[in-house]
Amino acid sequence: MASIGKTSDLATFATPEVRGLFEEWATQIEEEIFQFVKESKTTDADQIAARFKLSKNSANYFLTRLSQQGRISLKAEKVADK
Repeated sequence: MASIGKTSDLATFATPEVRGLFEEWATQIEEEIFQFVKESKTTDADQIAARFKLSKNSANYFLTRLSQQGRISLKAEKVADK
């Protein structure tokens, strides 16, 4: 999420063209992640981050967006103590 926050800060200074390109990229990667989740039946942020060369925070961001849109369902699971 930190990288998205930085991007948001930079967007203030970005031209409409640059903002449009970013939104186009975000929409495309979101659709690719949706297809991956649909085919692989996983919402594991680590796997998605590795597959799409994103940070885990960015993968979680896109998963959350997809969930808010009702396109995927996320469920909480207890993580084993490390």
